[in-house]
Amino acid sequence: MKAESLGDLLADATPDPTPLVNNLIWPESITLLAGRTKVGKTQFVLQLARAAVAGQPFLGHVVSRPLSVLYIGQEDARWALGKRMRGIEPRYDAARAAFHLLPTKGVLLEGKGVHRMVTQYRPELVILDPLRRFHAREEEKGEMAQVIREVDLLIQEFGCAVILVHHMRKPPSDKKRTPEVADVRGSSVITDQANTIALLSEDVDKGTFALTVTGNYTERQTLRLQRIGSLFERRGTHERLSVEEAVEAFADHPPLKRAEAVKVLMGRGLSRSQAYGRVREMEQAGWLREEEDGRLALNGALVGVRPEVHAGVRFGPQAASEDTSKQDAGNAIRTRA
Repeated sequence: MKAESLGDLLADATPDPTPLVNNLIWPESITLLAGRTKVGKTQFVLQLARAAVAGQPFLGHVVSRPLSVLYIGQEDARWALGKRMRGIEPRYDAARAAFHLLPTKGVLLEGKGVHRMVTQYRPELVILDPLRRFHAREEEKGEMAQVIREVDLLIQEFGCAVILVHHMRKPPSDKKRTPEVADVRGSSVITDQANTIALLSEDVDKGTFALTVTGNYTERQTLRLQRIGSLFERRGTHERLSVEEAVEAFADHPPLKRAEAVKVLMGRGLSRSQAYGRVREMEQAGWLREEEDGRLALNGALVGVRPEVHAGVRFGPQAASEDTSKQDAGNAIRTRA
């Protein structure tokens, strides 16, 4: 290893590396995704991985190019992992890079198992879910320092980026308090060494979430999300019109020109600029797809799970009873053949 002189370092005009996922994942870096139990960390990171192998945006963040991904999961059985992916798959185009999913048990970073898998598949992005299953004692600084060292060696040898999915401590008495970096479980070595820390937490309203991102290469930012079926979505810039309502607005329409689509949402109470913005969001999220003639149509792969529930979205007004709600919802949408 050769030391750099100050002159050479200052004279180097090499541009900064392009983020793999803008504002979230950088080349040869450690990203820590942490959240409390059952908040949806695995579903979130699998959706991110699926967007990465397709080279498509993830929650509004640009993916620089299709990225090969190795996901090693030590919680879900194979059938459960397949169920998760079937809920995500319709959203994205065909994968343009390799996606290897390994549901396994008992693999430790200190051993040769993870290294052997990375050697075999040579991914650009490695996801370890959850971190606590890849080591023995996370509360001890010496133990965690060795774990992080093993991750650093993977990055150095293979040039990959690594996502560590991790848990937070049990919630405090004030459960509504927004989680902080100090709430991440285990030794502070974990958070000290991560280049980017993303905290996923439930938000105030039911079914909504917040993703707070901070780190060496990004300014602190918070994304407001909601869960629709198996998918996380960015909450719209105009909160009065929910994702469900925006999708429902197009359910009975044939493919529309962009200006016509805007008028449909203006009929739901949005201004012209707000409607244009929401149409762009729906395209980026995959709810609307552009057809060969340039018209926009509701994505058929995401619609049609069953008459009253479409990709996890229940259509129609909320009624006093469940039966009435289902009947109203069924009448509110007619799926095109």
